[in-house]
Amino acid sequence: MFIITLLITAFLEQQHLLDKPRQFVLEKLRLYVDYFASRPIKNQREIRFIYLFATAPIFLLLCVLKIFLIRHYFIINILDLVLFSFSCQIFSWKREAKDSNNNRNFISTYATKFFVPTFWLLLLPTVGPICYLVILFVSATLKDRIDDLMIYNLVIDKMLFYANVIPYLFLYLFIAIAGNFEEVTHFLIEKRKDFNKSFYFLESVLNDIILVAVGKHKFQLNSTHEQIGDIEVDLLDQERFTPQITQYIVAILYRAGLFFIGILAIFNIATLLH
Repeated sequence: MFIITLLITAFLEQQHLLDKPRQFVLEKLRLYVDYFASRPIKNQREIRFIYLFATAPIFLLLCVLKIFLIRHYFIINILDLVLFSFSCQIFSWKREAKDSNNNRNFISTYATKFFVPTFWLLLLPTVGPICYLVILFVSATLKDRIDDLMIYNLVIDKMLFYANVIPYLFLYLFIAIAGNFEEVTHFLIEKRKDFNKSFYFLESVLNDIILVAVGKHKFQLNSTHEQIGDIEVDLLDQERFTPQITQYIVAILYRAGLFFIGILAIFNIATLLH
């Protein structure tokens, strides 16, 4: 049913049938988050409580609902489909890559709006994707309110890290499979010594391994036909890619997603046939 949920969501989104319902639900969810996040914040502990109080009611309500519907498998699957369709945006990253003047933010969109919600649907059906979305909304709201970078790094960045670290590690693996596996794995082994509990770190590694997966030979100067070398570092720091590099990255992300879904489909079929 996981694959069916994913396929139905993709079809509805591609036909733009989810645009208005999703916008309505997300607006209501933001109002819900604002109720908790707009209160005065005195210390780091209160920030953690905001995450707890915002996610706990939804988590408990959905768990109780699933217990009552435990014998109604079809209704539970419909509930999973509805909540996932509001929590996951399967094609937004591709539209962003095309329409945002090659803004590199589409990589983060791919991770946080497609891959991670899909991963949490697999790991925690029903509750996973919607709770992850609440965490993202709380983090975005608090980020706009808190000017102290130290507090942000100690609390909000850490919460985002814990919500994303496991899915991101799997995403690194699928990017390696979709691209230059040997180079990516060597790069990740080197990065292991710099590992720290930070969402910034996860995002930085994601952006870096994308370029490694694409292959250094793609980054050449047409005038000199030499590898960019030091200029490659500049590309990692820029906010925008060239159109050609964007096409390479989109292809890598697309293949990584297909490998992920394909492996899950094979696993589901094997489970049904067992």
